[in-house]
Amino acid sequence: MASLVEFYDSYNYEGDHETLNGMPLIYLPVSAKNILAGLSALIEDGIISPGQSFLDAGAGDGRVGAAAASLGLMAQGIELNVETFGMSVQRLKQAEANGVPTKNVTLNQGDFLAEKQIGGIPFEQIHIIYNYHNNWDGLSKRIAKESPKGTIFLYYTNQERQPELSSALKFVLGVEVNDKAAKGMIFEKGYLLAYRLD
Repeated sequence: MASLVEFYDSYNYEGDHETLNGMPLIYLPVSAKNILAGLSALIEDGIISPGQSFLDAGAGDGRVGAAAASLGLMAQGIELNVETFGMSVQRLKQAEANGVPTKNVTLNQGDFLAEKQIGGIPFEQIHIIYNYHNNWDGLSKRIAKESPKGTIFLYYTNQERQPELSSALKFVLGVEVNDKAAKGMIFEKGYLLAYRLD
């Protein structure tokens, strides 16, 4: 896992952003180190388990899916922006070429609010859904409407605790993660908040 952290967190997105029309193609609120720490803590606390299906809704460069897969989750990522999606696929190939196992990560191009299936898996069969403030309100409403009870919604933010996203989603646990060495991240300290659909 150190190689995953080294690969993703060594790239200087702040200085080396690929851009389209002057806008960065990648928006990175979390370091690989932080997402690994947060997901590991949720596994240790029994909130999520290896073997469950995991969706990174708004996949960016694929780091969250790669981290999830490295912990034994069946990882899918979905990215709306076609250019970002193409660059993300390339980053995963580069990671694999640099010794980071990424074969258990599948990236898909599409809209996480609209797709009936993501990577061949019906939306309602996904156990864990991750998002960082990227239409989290619409996503939490979709989970409440379409997902079965017990589905976990993971929300990464810089707030220690958010109010209930929907009356059906109950706050379970918040994990603080802090990586002062993170370069180019939106914030170095964050919280991975877990909600369960009741």
